[in-house]
Amino acid sequence: MITDTVTDIFHACCLHPLDNMLRLILADALEDRSGPGCVERAEIVRVQHELYAMRQPRSVHERLSVMQQRDPGKTDPTHDAIRAFRDDERELYLRRRERELLDDNFTEWLNVLPDGFRLDNGRPTLSPTVQFHNGFPDHLTMPLESWIGRECPNQRHVTGGEITEAGCPDCYGTGHIDAYGPRIVAATPVVRVEFSDRQPFSLFHKFAWMLGSSPIQTIPQCLGLLSPFLCGKSRKSPYSDWLWYETAKDAIDDASRAAIHWARKQAGMESR
Repeated sequence: MITDTVTDIFHACCLHPLDNMLRLILADALEDRSGPGCVERAEIVRVQHELYAMRQPRSVHERLSVMQQRDPGKTDPTHDAIRAFRDDERELYLRRRERELLDDNFTEWLNVLPDGFRLDNGRPTLSPTVQFHNGFPDHLTMPLESWIGRECPNQRHVTGGEITEAGCPDCYGTGHIDAYGPRIVAATPVVRVEFSDRQPFSLFHKFAWMLGSSPIQTIPQCLGLLSPFLCGKSRKSPYSDWLWYETAKDAIDDASRAAIHWARKQAGMESR
């Protein structure tokens, strides 16, 4: 489905995941191509973009209040109420159409992700949670080790640096399971990633990640290889170094940014 000019625009979307205009340009290119599945893919981009752009309060009362605050004295309640109801109807239609498109095409559209993330009998093999926004699977929740890679738990495959069992279905005898993060950011415009097995440490209403260099740390507050990319406030302790944040959201947001930055660098998409 994605070829020629469409491929170039798609790669541009991956390089600039926050540029929603590129996604709309891709939707135009897909629609012009009119190949199998192209029209539906173009439509989901536009439907989700419009839903994202609405960003309006849900109730008519709230919408009227916002309108009056923006232009006091010039609001026609009757006209604005009609417009608000029409907006509600439009939003309901868009959400219904979004659900229909995702129900019909979700599995196929996930095929842009690496093989390990494709659905196997309706279930993701690495158990990620994937959310589509503006037409792409760009929000993911998954284990840290799946993003940055890890040592194979069956260490008999590598002894003294030599492969002893090349038939391992997990590491193929290398002793190391590949990192999916770099492959994912090269395959889809990732905006956010969260880790299902990591939560920031909480103390006195502050939150922290523990610094560490090992990709196989099992401590829930350690982000391993991502630590050099974090931007929290550094504080030392007798046991470890920590990066502190004002809120849990700040900590999780920074971890997401660091994970994407690390993956893009590993994929050769960033020079530094």
